Amino acid sequence: MPQYFFFPAKPQIVQKPVDQIVTRGGNVTFNCVAEGYPKPALFWEFKGKAMFPMQHYGRLFISSEGQLQIKGVKREDEGVYRCSALSSVAGLGASSAEARLTIKGMNIKYLLLVLFFIK
Repeated sequence: MPQYFFFPAKPQIVQKPVDQIVTRGGNVTFNCVAEGYPKPALFWEFKGKAMFPMQHYGRLFISSEGQLQIKGVKREDEGVYRCSALSSVAGLGASSAEARLTIKGMNIKYLLLVLFFIK
């Protein structure tokens, strides 16, 4: 019977998250897929806070596949999200990719100005 040997491979992000624009109150999903051997641990970071799979962070959830889902987007959700893949083998390091979430919505000052001039 043949024997197979697997050599450790550095983590690589093979599907990077992409920038998205969403309206306040909407939902958004960022995808991130990593490869490596052994399978790397995937986590997300936002504003210095790490978020791990199968955990809820208020309106945010990280799936077991590494998807970041945000329900009922609010203005404070706007910013850069970083997906990172980390190897359990010492010395193989990590790989990461970023995506920006932009929130669109009517600016209240603009809305009041428009309403004032419509009268």
